[in-house]
Amino acid sequence: MYGISQTKSSPGINLVKVNTKDGKMVVLETVKYEAVAQELSSIDRLKNIYYVIGLNNTGQYKHPALLGFDLNNKGKLVTEVQLPFFELASVGVSQAVQVDPVTSNVVLVGLDGTKNPPYHNVLLYDIEKKDLSEIVHIPGSGIAVLGASSTIDDQGDAYFTFALNTSGKVSTSIFVVPTRGPKVGTYTEM
Repeated sequence: MYGISQTKSSPGINLVKVNTKDGKMVVLETVKYEAVAQELSSIDRLKNIYYVIGLNNTGQYKHPALLGFDLNNKGKLVTEVQLPFFELASVGVSQAVQVDPVTSNVVLVGLDGTKNPPYHNVLLYDIEKKDLSEIVHIPGSGIAVLGASSTIDDQGDAYFTFALNTSGKVSTSIFVVPTRGPKVGTYTEM
């Protein structure tokens, strides 16, 4: 099992491999980002790349970034792509990352803070072209959903939870976003 962890023996946060039988951790790679959080990891089972969204306020840029670690190469960082997401006080809230199990492309969600209220921005990172593109904007409340879930199926349909309203008791819904095929650029509410 793989994950991001802080350990007593290594400063900062690290990509670790955990033995599921005895719980022992082995640090594979130190992550130069200050934080990763929430539901922000996914594994490409075809290429064995572990993806997370990280935040680094002290590096080259002050935005979240998609990070990919090659599990076949001792956790070496092989992908680092700046993301145009609006970062909230609680790192990772309203963000998600999923790997398409067929194409190995990475689907990402985050709030775009250029509009008021912010909208949910669904992006696709094409691993072959090394290109980040927008799939669709989903108008929303700008309210971050803590503990929301996401997934993607083998047809390339991604499922994300978004808040619908801007005030009062928060209501949520699951949205289906096609990430390949003729319906790319659309979404439906379940």
